[in-house]
Amino acid sequence: PQVFNVASVWILIAWIFQEAFLSGDVGGLSVAVLWVALMVAMVVARAVARRIVLTRTTPERCLVLGDAVTALALRERLAASRVTGADVVGWVPLDGGRHRAGATAEIAGAPPRLGTLPGLAAVLWSEQIDRVVISVSSPHADERLLDKIRLVKSVGIKVSLLPRLLEVVGS
Repeated sequence: PQVFNVASVWILIAWIFQEAFLSGDVGGLSVAVLWVALMVAMVVARAVARRIVLTRTTPERCLVLGDAVTALALRERLAASRVTGADVVGWVPLDGGRHRAGATAEIAGAPPRLGTLPGLAAVLWSEQIDRVVISVSSPHADERLLDKIRLVKSVGIKVSLLPRLLEVVGS
């Protein structure tokens, strides 16, 4: 939508001020062709720029606040994507593993558990985390969620939230 809006505004400006820029009259077909060409060029330029950035920068180091299952699923999803430059380096249980069976269990292929919630600041520092992904799938995650978001943002680390399944598909 933004590419469409930008291209439309530029073409409208060019069409309004065509007498200042061109000596002849520009017809409707020429404007339409220029509009389509500008939109295609903008989409291609964005794709090329993203590809260059992904190849020239180091992957973003992500920590999951949640459980091993969520960390493994996110790691696999990021690895399968060609357009993300991120890697899940580990996870920290959001609720201490008290409320969910298997929340602290080791799962084959899952990223390692890096610490506990009270030691989150030390984990962020020692592992050089760039982004924290908070899984709000636990029913007891809401009570500490705001405090953890504040803590993570206060040290300059980006925060993302993984929504519950029913929030994504609607209830």
